[in-house]
Amino acid sequence: MDLLHAAFQHSPDILVIMQVDDEGTTFRYTEANVQFEIATGLQRFQLIGKTPHDLFTPDEAKRLLNEYQRCLQTQNTVEFDQVISVPAGERDWNIRVAPLSSHPGYFLISARDITWSRDLVQQLDAISDYLPGFVYQLCYQPPDHWQFTFVGRAVTQMFGISAEDVRNDASLLLDRIHPDDHDWVLSSSIEAGDTLLPWHAQFRMQHTNGTTLWVEARDLPQRLADGTITWTGYVNDITDRHKLEEEVKHLALHDPLTGLANRWCFLDRLDTALSQARLRGRSLALFYIDLDHFKPVNDQYGHAVGDELLKQVSRRISHFLRATDLAGRIGGDEFMVYLLEDTQPEKCMDIATRLCEALQNPFRLGPYQANISASIGIALYPEHGVDVHSLSHAADKAMYQAKNGGRSKAVIAQSTHFNQENQSAA
Repeated sequence: MDLLHAAFQHSPDILVIMQVDDEGTTFRYTEANVQFEIATGLQRFQLIGKTPHDLFTPDEAKRLLNEYQRCLQTQNTVEFDQVISVPAGERDWNIRVAPLSSHPGYFLISARDITWSRDLVQQLDAISDYLPGFVYQLCYQPPDHWQFTFVGRAVTQMFGISAEDVRNDASLLLDRIHPDDHDWVLSSSIEAGDTLLPWHAQFRMQHTNGTTLWVEARDLPQRLADGTITWTGYVNDITDRHKLEEEVKHLALHDPLTGLANRWCFLDRLDTALSQARLRGRSLALFYIDLDHFKPVNDQYGHAVGDELLKQVSRRISHFLRATDLAGRIGGDEFMVYLLEDTQPEKCMDIATRLCEALQNPFRLGPYQANISASIGIALYPEHGVDVHSLSHAADKAMYQAKNGGRSKAVIAQSTHFNQENQSAA
């Protein structure tokens, strides 16, 4: 007992023994250690026999009694942070209350002054106010316990959640991660914690008002002695930047007038599609489309009307596309389409014929009406070509055959000796 008493008295944390009466309504303090006197400025005799209402403000006492009752009812340890005014000043305490199973009706209270941590949080908050995003410190204990030990006040502006609420419940922020990104974001964070490598990710999060934001997060993990992984990092709203990057990507890959894939993008995608068809032993069809009588419309009504005609042509072509098809504007009034499904010759002719019929229908261009048509050349992989160059050449040649044969029709390329040799080599 002397050894236990010595350990009690010389603990670096405040230790207090508390007893509850038989009715379970009145809590009184019965003992305290030396650290209690040092940290609070109160003497033991000022504590022993007193209730929370005897020592603290009504609000402080009410909060303490609520936590004491929770411990009494559950018979489990409770932990909470609370600001309490003592002779040494207003201090922020981390408090744990545990029932003493060997002594029913008695509880051991341990408290640690974490005011320095609160002051540090205030300093970090002040710094964070000058940053476009927010700083955070996130802890993880396997298998699924997450806690923000610090999060900057800017989290409120970004997501509509108070920093204090996030510190009390990490899920309030973590559940803001977009459902499609949530699992991989957390799993990649844990993986970075296992390797202790810097972590960087861009993903979507949702504001409480329903708005979806793109954010960029960077942090550095460290592992504490008890196995807890802690990440210290920074989150920034990159929604505008992401939108601009997507617009730049779109402009780089799409024709600015029609919105179809541009020449470079289409031929690159065609090359990829041919590689996949080769690996999987599948076929592919390529349409080369050239508009008939477009130049007279452009010359008579002007470039603005000609541009509008190209837009409407693109929409009619797109109407025939399936999810696996791709259309591109190759230049001027020339378009290409590749098909990965229904690539049999008769199927291709049926699709191309219906497309020709659709493009023969009049186009309403403001106060004007234009009547054009299209000549379509069809080349099939691997019959007419085994790469982008040979297949495009075969489709182009077939398109000119359609033009020379009266326009407004589709023609399938003819196998040549060159094509047959390449097909045999393949």
